[in-house]
Amino acid sequence: MVIYVDELLFLNALITWLLLLCARGFLHLSPGKGRLLLGSLCGGITSLTALLPPLAAWEQIGVQLLSALLIGWAAFGGLGKRGFLRGTACFLLGSFLLAGALLFFSRFVTGQPMLLRGGVFYTPFSMAELIALCALCYAVLTALDWIRGRRVPVEELCRVTILGDGGPVQVTARLDTGCRFFDPFTGVPVLVCERRKIAPLLPAAFGSPRTRRLPFSALSGAGSLPVYRPQGVRVQRGRETWEIGDCLIAVYAGELGEGDFQALLGPSFLENGVRQKAG
Repeated sequence: MVIYVDELLFLNALITWLLLLCARGFLHLSPGKGRLLLGSLCGGITSLTALLPPLAAWEQIGVQLLSALLIGWAAFGGLGKRGFLRGTACFLLGSFLLAGALLFFSRFVTGQPMLLRGGVFYTPFSMAELIALCALCYAVLTALDWIRGRRVPVEELCRVTILGDGGPVQVTARLDTGCRFFDPFTGVPVLVCERRKIAPLLPAAFGSPRTRRLPFSALSGAGSLPVYRPQGVRVQRGRETWEIGDCLIAVYAGELGEGDFQALLGPSFLENGVRQKAG
């Protein structure tokens, strides 16, 4: 069997790119495009293991696992230990699903078997057919993810400017449709923000026993967060801007999650503001 190294590198890098995009979208992770590109390049390079001499079964598993860890580290290593493990696990799951889809097409559509050599499957598809099938699988997964409401649009990240005596502070906020945090007494919406980002704006007496706290409930558990009232908040999302005058800021001591955001707000937060659209 003749193997063209250039096709091997290109095809596996492209498939790795699609699988990493699926993992990023499904888990709502935010690795940079450079990281995803690095991961796809690692996927192409590690495909050269197909040229190794025949290996024992445990050696094949070890090589494949190390390859997956290298790809996961390249793509998700900048998101912390938890983000790396989750991203790599989702990448592996996507690889298994894609392999199953290719096996199905090979057996029931083409009627030609897939060959196994050195722990690597060789499909009976041409390069163009394989790329089209991978793109189709990616499109199906993307559609299912969107239908289930799991997909996060690009516009979910918005720029938030918080006004106060310490000067305006800008943070990146995630617009979460599942966030319905508000003051149960007044109905005023609440923006959750990491303390490290808004420390200059906090009142002098913030954190004292007299500081008001609001209860919350999340998948990770229930609790309460200290809140304060800012002078104003401006939310910019795409070409639209909202000016929110009456709101509260809930201060979270740690990190809100994985990704490039330091604040969390729900759609109801924007409903309380004055909407403006750029011309």
